[in-house]
Amino acid sequence: MKAARYHFVSEYIFQGERQAIWRALVDFEHIGQWWKGLKRLEIVRHSASDDGTGLIYRNYVRAPLGYTFDYSCEVVGVDPLRRLDLLAAGELVGRGRFLLVDDSDGTLRLTFHWMVETPRVWITLLTPIARPIFGRNHHRMMTSFGAGLAEASNTTLLAVRNTALSPAGRDEVEQRHHALD
Repeated sequence: MKAARYHFVSEYIFQGERQAIWRALVDFEHIGQWWKGLKRLEIVRHSASDDGTGLIYRNYVRAPLGYTFDYSCEVVGVDPLRRLDLLAAGELVGRGRFLLVDDSDGTLRLTFHWMVETPRVWITLLTPIARPIFGRNHHRMMTSFGAGLAEASNTTLLAVRNTALSPAGRDEVEQRHHALD
């Protein structure tokens, strides 16, 4: 049975300092203090590099509907104050990318692309009919993420937009990631 694929995009507009947002975003040891959807985060391997590349952390996430995911993320690419690339493994498998850019009106836009699949059989079986429900669940979790990040970085969250894109094949996932550079 082929695993269910998802591609979510979360966009946040902040008023505040770029350095403060970045600092809170990459302070993995404290994300659990401000993100309500995160039950627990454990550092599995610390990074040997100054930019955080190579760090591995394990997330224990509880969705608003009550189901959980246990997965690890490895920091596989960093452009400090701009881009953070993650590789996920476990009950979610795929890639994530945070991209922080200046908007023309003086605000900051943080975009998170999350292209994952889950090997969990029950989700794969329910996906044809429950995809919209899973999408709304993700929307609630990521809206909470943006609010928590604003609080942790002492910035103002002006807007949130969460979108579920059509699932992509592996080649299209790579093309979508390269298009972000």
